[in-house]
Amino acid sequence: MKTQIKSRLLATVQSKGNLGKSTECLARIEWLKSRSVEWQAYDLDDAHRSVFKRYSEQTKLISVSGPESAEQLLRVFRNVGRTPVQIMDARAQATDEILRVMQRTHFLSVAADQGIRMTVFVFPYDDLATMQNLETVVRELGEAVDYVVVRNPAKNPTRMFDGSGLQSILKEWHGAEITMPVLFKSTLLQLDELEARHGRGISWAEAIGNRDLKLDVFARGDLESFLAEIHSEYDSIAGHLLPTNLAAEVQPKKPAAAAAKANFQSRFNFNTE
Repeated sequence: MKTQIKSRLLATVQSKGNLGKSTECLARIEWLKSRSVEWQAYDLDDAHRSVFKRYSEQTKLISVSGPESAEQLLRVFRNVGRTPVQIMDARAQATDEILRVMQRTHFLSVAADQGIRMTVFVFPYDDLATMQNLETVVRELGEAVDYVVVRNPAKNPTRMFDGSGLQSILKEWHGAEITMPVLFKSTLLQLDELEARHGRGISWAEAIGNRDLKLDVFARGDLESFLAEIHSEYDSIAGHLLPTNLAAEVQPKKPAAAAAKANFQSRFNFNTE
């Protein structure tokens, strides 16, 4: 019988920055919220605070840059399992420290005994150091975790990953794969300006839903489309993102645009027989 996963730790531990990791993490949080999944986040990037400043009530800010970094990470691992889903968004260059603490505490075996499964997000990029870092992560964690490959065609070419031994291993281990849709740079700038204008972090759901904030109408439409597309991607890999019982409740559906196109085309019958 397949092991029942009671809780998930969704972690981004890749060292290179500027890959779209925080953007993806924010989209994933909005998906969890839309699914009414209880979650807790740990923001390990005390410089940018991308998650903490927008979801401060459900996020703990953890510093992993000083002499107490190992103890701070241990706090995170001790709390894993208290909610169905936990999210760990790490700063760049934190990979070695995270792996070291996991190894010293035998975290993965302890977590497995408690029905907790970790999912690691992998962002391929055409850079030797980046690919070597990914190989280190996969080699150290092995099949004890699940993997989600995130393709970000707007920023990250993946020629070094495609057809590589790393890709083959992840496929063999049933790694999932998603592609991030393009979010216009102007939309991101509009969101930054919105937060600056109001002097606080603003979640994407609030930016869309609260018309009093006056988000640019085109940025709102772009953000709504982006979330609809990437949420459909998350639906398709729910088994890698949620505990077993919650994943079973997710029924993947066509993106709204695809469904509308199919409905339009179904009204025409070109069969001449």
